[in-house]
Order: sequence, then C-alpha cells, then structure tokens
Amino acid sequence: MGFIIAAVITAVVTALVVGTVALRAAGTPWRWPLIALACALPLHAISFFFVRLPVHGILKAQVPPDTLFWIGSLYAPVFEEPAKWLVLFLPFVRIRLTPQNAIGMALATGLGFGLGEIATLTALTLLNTPEQTHLPFYIYTGFLVERLIVCFLHGAFVAFMAQRLSEGRWVVPGMLIGMVLHYLVNLPIALMQMQAFGLSAAWWRDFSMPWLLILAAGLGVVLATMLRRKTHRALLGETTCEACHQPFERSLVALNLGPWKLQRCPHCRKWQFN
Repeated sequence: MGFIIAAVITAVVTALVVGTVALRAAGTPWRWPLIALACALPLHAISFFFVRLPVHGILKAQVPPDTLFWIGSLYAPVFEEPAKWLVLFLPFVRIRLTPQNAIGMALATGLGFGLGEIATLTALTLLNTPEQTHLPFYIYTGFLVERLIVCFLHGAFVAFMAQRLSEGRWVVPGMLIGMVLHYLVNLPIALMQMQAFGLSAAWWRDFSMPWLLILAAGLGVVLATMLRRKTHRALLGETTCEACHQPFERSLVALNLGPWKLQRCPHCRKWQFN
C-alpha cells in the first residue's frame, strides 16, 4: 500500500510542477497543451505492451544474448520517442502548433507520456515484486524525484522536433536529437548491468541520479533560451522583488522549495523566497 500512495503522490506532484512549466511555456489558451497531455497518457502502455514486448520476444529467439543486450538498450528511444511524436502530428494538435507554443506543447506531451509511464511502472511493480511495495510511502522518495525529472525530460526530448515542426522545417534532425538524448539518459543503466570500466553496479546506480540532474539542468537552460528567443517569455515566468519591487525572471538554478524558490534579485542583489 505504501508504494501505491507514493505513486499517487508522485503523479500529483509531477503534474503540478512540470505541468506549471509546460503551461507557462505554451501560453494561453491552455486547453491545447492539456489536450496534448491527455492524448499522450495511454501511449507509454501502448508502446510498451503492444510494440516493445512483442519485438523483444521476436528478437530474443533469433539474436545472440550479447547482441540483444545492446539492441535492448535502444528500445526506449526507438519506441518511446515516436509515440510522443504521434501526438504532435494529430491534425487537431498540429494545426495549433506554433513557434511560440511548441516548447510548451512538447513539455505537456512529455508530461502525459511520463504520467502514463508512472502508472505502467506502478502496475508492473505490484505484479512482479509485490514484496517491495509494502514499506511506508516516504521510503520511495527516490522514485518521486526520478519520475519528476524523467517527466520533464520526456518533454524536453520531443521539444526539438516540435519546434522544427511548428516552423515548417525538416523535422528529422529534431527527432534524432531527441532519440540521442534519450539514449544518453538511459546509458548508465546499460553500463550498470555490464559493470563497465570495472565499476560496480552500485556505483553506476548511484551515478544515474546526478547524471539525470545534469542532463535535466542542461536541457532546461537550452529550452529556456529557445523559448526566450521565440516568445520573449521566461520558462518559469517572472516574479517581483520584495525589496526593490523590480520584476525579474525566475531562475532555473535557484533552490526549489516546492511553491517557493530561494533566489537573488538581479537588481538589488538581495536573497528572498518567492
């Protein structure tokens, strides 16, 4: 029961945090990123159970185990990224995709896909390892943090394709960028399984979280820059200094404390929670 509670909390917190960023990036009207999010919700389960597992079953009978290991490391980018692209190619979504809202639409699509992935992972955990699901819900904090980051990354991966699609440019480079980034995010998992470079599985497991944080921070900066160039809006919006009352952009690297961020006003240089 503890894991179910943790999964629900994870989904709610992730929807609030990443959803807020997506809606701010998309701008008004908000109904279209919300529709994109809803369309993406079932896509992880569909791609996993109806594409990934059948393909793996076929390859398992025909490919040597060592080769299958490396092919398997490609499953996530090869099967999950196209599933998210489908949402943005839906006629009623595509017609409303613009250079100004493309990043927000991509983040909303990735959030929907990521929330669906949380549901899939929760169901698989309950079915396959029920003995690991009865601890108090707060024990699963690592699951919450990881899924929060991953849901943002799902949208970030597709943002490059979405931006090019909204501008009528060739989308293949954006698709390839997203797939390569997705592979890089999952690379420590493959290296952990083979204990690469003589490092233990535990070392690679511990390394995977800071690796996620580094990639998420880097992509956050890239997307914020792209959004600023297209819309002159900040990815996290603006706030007003409590001391000098001057407006300034919320920083991506400020200390995040839920609804508040500890950050320094660029005008009067005073630290504050807002």
